Amino acid sequence: MAFVVRRGWHTDIAFEVDALPASLGAIARDFPGARYLVFGFGDRRYLLARNKSGASIEALLWPERGLILVTALKASPAEAFGAENVMLLALSQQQAGAMEEFVRQSLQLEPDGTMHRYADGPYSGSLFYASTRVYAGVRTCNTWTAQALHAGGLPVDSFGVLFADQVWMQLQSPRSNP
Repeated sequence: MAFVVRRGWHTDIAFEVDALPASLGAIARDFPGARYLVFGFGDRRYLLARNKSGASIEALLWPERGLILVTALKASPAEAFGAENVMLLALSQQQAGAMEEFVRQSLQLEPDGTMHRYADGPYSGSLFYASTRVYAGVRTCNTWTAQALHAGGLPVDSFGVLFADQVWMQLQSPRSNP
């Protein structure tokens, strides 16, 4: 089981902590008591910038490695973000494992194998981790989400996906329902 969370123009992937494999579940140690972890990809410059508009223009022109924002939840994603903004994906164990592996491969590892913690997140219960993925004007958070869903065997295409609604509409398509 996994969740897609839509937050305005942005999408995230969420998993139950207890169902995560050890390779990704290790990150839960940074979030004691969390029941769910929400993973979202974004542009490093934009996420850490004080001048967000300048950072947005830079991302369009100069791709750079992104960050993964991990947010810990004690409530379900639907309770935290509103049921209308969360889609539950009833996945096979193999599909969930493939999505989790995509997310794990998106996280930069330290030499000792731990995830590279980059900075505090924007609110309590969140942290930024360095990513192996590059953010660009044509490779956004929503492209990353679509790639994760595709990695999980869902009929979601990431080509040309820039906006949250492009991910959401593909998930609502009858061909996407697992």
